[in-house]
Amino acid sequence: MAALLVGGCAGQTADSAAGTAPPGTTASTLPTTTTAPPLTTEEVAWLDALTNMKETFEKKRDKVLRAGTGGVSRALEALLGAPRAEILRSLDRVSSAGQIARALQLSPATVTHHLTALERAGLILREPDGRRVLAHRTARGTTLLALYES
Repeated sequence: MAALLVGGCAGQTADSAAGTAPPGTTASTLPTTTTAPPLTTEEVAWLDALTNMKETFEKKRDKVLRAGTGGVSRALEALLGAPRAEILRSLDRVSSAGQIARALQLSPATVTHHLTALERAGLILREPDGRRVLAHRTARGTTLLALYES
């Protein structure tokens, strides 16, 4: 019988659509076989290239993860920039911009610029203390350091 292509499933005959299929069989229980055609040489080459790329990526990722704090510190520096990462690390105690500038050998204006960016990100807080402004890490800043340097 001709297969119904409109209003039925492929492989469903007119008899099964009308309810006169052999007892115990329905359109969903009729055997259907679908096999994928074999891959072409070009498709196999693409799959091999993708597999090689995946393995290369995993090796590089594992190398960075095994590198310990050096590789992870570079990740923090890539995220924040080297000066900001160094400033965030240096704030394990409350410090003024001048103290940070002297310790890291940066200009006070540069340190103030980076402190502003870190404060906007919620990684540090600055509070006035007389004529100077003291900076300290927030819980978010400490968590970020712990995440990247553990």
